[in-house]
Amino acid sequence: RRECAALRQVSRLPHPPPELETGSPEKIEQLRHGIGAVLRVQQQVRSEKRLQDSEDRLSLITQATTDGIWEWEPARPHQFRYSSRFKSLLGYDQFDQLPLSRRFWLRRILAQDRAGLLRACRDHLQRRTALNASFRMRNKSGQLRWYRVLGQATWNARGEPIQLAGSISDVDAEKSAHEILVS
Repeated sequence: RRECAALRQVSRLPHPPPELETGSPEKIEQLRHGIGAVLRVQQQVRSEKRLQDSEDRLSLITQATTDGIWEWEPARPHQFRYSSRFKSLLGYDQFDQLPLSRRFWLRRILAQDRAGLLRACRDHLQRRTALNASFRMRNKSGQLRWYRVLGQATWNARGEPIQLAGSISDVDAEKSAHEILVS
């Protein structure tokens, strides 16, 4: 339809291309295909611009927060992705090459806290409860610190989780202050 509309617009030009004046069906078909190609390229450019704008907004948001961002696809258990801020919260710098596996991060979590985090994730994915869990994890230097994750999944039409994403915060100072108040 867009190609036909574009062809009609071209035919209304003060000086339409000679191919339209001759009425040659082959020439008109070539012109129609050419217009279609131009429209597809324009659509692609617009799509790439929207994608770049979206990526720029996400980058600005992640730079503005003190939280790290993470993403995991249950169908791909070894495709755990995280922001550079996520890494820095754990003492790593942007040049540290870290595994993309969820297992790498789970092993760093204190064993007695790991079960609670996994239960919270499972409950969120299966029963759609809120994902909000605190746990102790070893940072790059081996020091145990308190962290909190918040997350949200998306599900397909069959109710299967397809993506889980969220944030991680260093809450060690809050936990230490709470322990001082309680004791």
